[in-house]
Amino acid sequence: MHLNRTPLYVRPLAQIIAADATPEEVEHLRRMLPSLERAVNSGEPVEGMLRHVREQVAILDAAEEGKAAGNGTSTAAAA
Repeated sequence: MHLNRTPLYVRPLAQIIAADATPEEVEHLRRMLPSLERAVNSGEPVEGMLRHVREQVAILDAAEEGKAAGNGTSTAAAA
């Protein structure tokens, strides 16, 4: 039996926006970032997708840092 690690209800990477990402989509963004970086380094034409994923992960990271600092920053405010 083949088990797909990505649930069927996760949107395609290009459609995931940090402000409304589900926890599963956040995990998917973070998991795909190293794969996209390797793909670009191998010469695959996915620079635009890598840029999008990096931007969304940066927004999520900033929101987490804001929460850790206790200032109440949310992903919606960070976007």
